[in-house]
Amino acid sequence: MSSEFDFNPRRGIAPDLPEGERVLWQGAPNWFGLATEVFHVRVVALYFVALAVWRLASGAMAGEGLAESAAGVALIAGLGSLAVGLLLAIAGGYARTTYYSITTHRVVIRSGIALQVAFNLPLSRVTGVALSVKSGDSGDIALTLDGSAHIAYAHLWPNARPWKLSRPEPTLRCLVDGKSVADVLVGALAAHRPITMNAVANTTPARLEAQGDRTRPAPARKSSRTAGIGAEAGASRMSA
Repeated sequence: MSSEFDFNPRRGIAPDLPEGERVLWQGAPNWFGLATEVFHVRVVALYFVALAVWRLASGAMAGEGLAESAAGVALIAGLGSLAVGLLLAIAGGYARTTYYSITTHRVVIRSGIALQVAFNLPLSRVTGVALSVKSGDSGDIALTLDGSAHIAYAHLWPNARPWKLSRPEPTLRCLVDGKSVADVLVGALAAHRPITMNAVANTTPARLEAQGDRTRPAPARKSSRTAGIGAEAGASRMSA
């Protein structure tokens, strides 16, 4: 793995690919998904709404006049709008400056507003893929790296799986087409090692266990249907 600073900004990846390497997919996070999932604008907005309600109630109990109560609520509303606006702007900035690339040999994460950094994640170092479905086909794709690979959580953020601080997992965040991108990634991994996958939907997530040079799915409970990737609301882990 390495960090790069000499980019082709239009592709989000170094301009000259090594011989034999092909780009399979490129994309970026959805800005509204970043705003809600990473910067929690809904939670912040609800906090200020609750604060405004508390201000009205406490003013009424103290016998405040309508004008004084309205002024207090207006101040809270202004501060809340400023906070939400800043978070939306930051989310939009990250969405515009973040590029994800999957090639036949690696995953590249390029991100940063003031200082841009790119991480090359060779597929040979990826030992697991977890798809966390949010709604519809959207979701996050987290990568588990082998023991010799370690990147600081602060360097990866916001492209990191939440709360995985001791063993950070690089993550393609807030993808509109998360399921299809996961299919592409797992297919690229399969080209490097034999892998068999069973997708389970609407039940316990499929878990793939390695056996020698093969990977077989662990037994799962009843499944209403099967598809190309194991997924449910939550996360499905696949080990390659």
